[in-house]
Amino acid sequence: MEEYRHLVMALHAYVSRLLRGDRFRAEDIARESLLRYWRKYDSIGCDLIRSWLFRVARNLAIDSYRKESELPTDGEGGEGGAVTVGVQGDRLPCNPERAR
Repeated sequence: MEEYRHLVMALHAYVSRLLRGDRFRAEDIARESLLRYWRKYDSIGCDLIRSWLFRVARNLAIDSYRKESELPTDGEGGEGGAVTVGVQGDRLPCNPERAR
């Protein structure tokens, strides 16, 4: 159990460094890496656990950066480049009759 704690702490610290200190995103990625390991437990050799986990975490961190850079921003440099989230920009579909 103690080895597991050390591994999880090392994984979280590694991902946190990759994400330049974003602890919350690092926690999400570390958890996702552990979940993926748990799902593939039978097919991963015991001697590969650490390297496999760190590789998966690294790939997830890279994917996270890619997704972040693809998000559109409001206007052309408007309000600090706020991120637009939702369906069709920041507007959710609604009933036109109710909008009046």
